[in-house]
Amino acid sequence: MLNAVVASDGSAAAQLPAAAGSLANPPSLSCYLNEPGQPVFFLIGTDLEGPLCGLVQQGGATFAVMAGAPPGWNARFVAVY
Repeated sequence: MLNAVVASDGSAAAQLPAAAGSLANPPSLSCYLNEPGQPVFFLIGTDLEGPLCGLVQQGGATFAVMAGAPPGWNARFVAVY
């Protein structure tokens, strides 16, 4: 599980460990959002409405990424590999 704070542009990212794989052999990924101070995490979908969650390969590293999220919220990435 990796954590990040959503930036002012609505994005968040966390580098996955090398053992998690690559885009050629990706891990299973779930993404969650939490409003600071609230006890609830919301699961982020992939339906192109609202925040988006996915994987990006850059410079040999794999990153879990989120876009379109509320700035300042907590992002949580869970990769199963």
